[in-house]
Amino acid sequence: NAVRHYCPNLSCPARVGQELGHFVGRGSMDIEGAGWKVLEQLLEKGLVRTRGDFFRLSVADIESLDRFARKSAENLHSSIQKARVRPLYRILHGLGIPQVGVTTAIELSSWLAQRWPPRDDEPMGGQDGWFKRIATELRTVTASDFEQVFGVGPTVAAALERWLTDPLTADVLDDLVDAGVEPERPAAQAVASSDGPLSGKTVVVTGTLKEFDREQAENAIRAAGGKPGGSVSKKTDYLVAGESAGS
Repeated sequence: NAVRHYCPNLSCPARVGQELGHFVGRGSMDIEGAGWKVLEQLLEKGLVRTRGDFFRLSVADIESLDRFARKSAENLHSSIQKARVRPLYRILHGLGIPQVGVTTAIELSSWLAQRWPPRDDEPMGGQDGWFKRIATELRTVTASDFEQVFGVGPTVAAALERWLTDPLTADVLDDLVDAGVEPERPAAQAVASSDGPLSGKTVVVTGTLKEFDREQAENAIRAAGGKPGGSVSKKTDYLVAGESAGS
């Protein structure tokens, strides 16, 4: 339990600034060079009002900021372009949805990829792409549906439904689609083995593994009959700790 104070005004400039700072930060879109001093100038000049606006910036827009020459403006613009394609969980984490940290974002993205998998001939971005389809479908998902996501209980599920249907935030994903942001194509989900060595076991992976990224590790767990866990709990049977693992 903790006491936390929040500004209830979703249009509050200070709140908007913090949300945009979270969006471009590490663990989310990770736009190198878009620190707080740069963000403050972008907001003051009205160059960025939404998350999608970062991807609409021109080199000239950036060069108009204090302490930016042509080369430094080009470097930041290049960093922004590289950030157009990110794993879906990092895009979702960058939205700053209350109660949704990186672990929940990972589980949610995996659930979405299983529920609405991208078709082989379907682009990931654009108005006819998978990301647009996910943005549209998410408006129809109820809190009870979200409780199907591993590790998501009633409180988090309600927060997801509320954020994705609130008129002030419901169009955020559409704005990103329009700005040319797209998720990486998710790896095909492995079919869980009913008689594998991890059958009936929940396995949590933390830290960095040399041979697997997170999706590959989770697929390997499923293929062996196990269930990937988002965090350690009383249901956890095994914990795999890679480099830089948590406490």
